[in-house]
Amino acid sequence: SLRYNITEKHNDAFFVEASYGKMWRLSQKYSDGKYYSFGIGTQAAGNGRWNTVVRLDFHRKAILGFENNRLDSVSLGVGFSFF
Repeated sequence: SLRYNITEKHNDAFFVEASYGKMWRLSQKYSDGKYYSFGIGTQAAGNGRWNTVVRLDFHRKAILGFENNRLDSVSLGVGFSFF
């Protein structure tokens, strides 16, 4: 994964992130595949060391056997990080 902060002010950040990797599957039903991801998000500083993260990501999983041999999805994530 590669993350780049576009803006950063008072420990709050707006960022883009890209990922690439190989998926390893336990199931014999589908073969191993490749994984691609791109997203944008924001991280807001909270009290103490807790930070809130909100992000929107596009995922592409290249897996033989799916329509067009890939599975595309979009996800909205809300989470917390502890630094």
